[in-house]
Amino acid sequence: MTPLFQNRYDGKKLNCFYTCLASILEIDCDIELTEKFKKEKLKEERGEKEFEYNSQIRIANDYLRSIGKFLEFIGNEEASTFKPSGWSIACGPTDGPQGHAVVAYNGNIVHDPSPYQRGINEIYEWFLIKNVKGDGNEKDN
Repeated sequence: MTPLFQNRYDGKKLNCFYTCLASILEIDCDIELTEKFKKEKLKEERGEKEFEYNSQIRIANDYLRSIGKFLEFIGNEEASTFKPSGWSIACGPTDGPQGHAVVAYNGNIVHDPSPYQRGINEIYEWFLIKNVKGDGNEKDN
């Protein structure tokens, strides 16, 4: 894991979820999924479609599938007591105006991509990065 932050030297503010994903995968945050996200947001701004939270997850999964991985979602009541192993993304409320995503390892928060370092107040959702078997079926890391 290479810690990346949402604010970049070029002044662009990046999405916290994608920044967490890029940190875990140790890839540049200006990857294909960020471009797809920007295109989806543009469509929303032009009124062509309604952008949903699920859209960013779908875009992330499209990218991950291209590299043999996928996101597994753990939410609702299970999320507060769940303790994943390995790298994951934890999401929940923050002191800011909207929800937030942070990087976790073995269920412990280890990196906040926000320049404000507010973290999250509690965990509502987990996103686990899993490998896909050669036959397309899912398996644990």
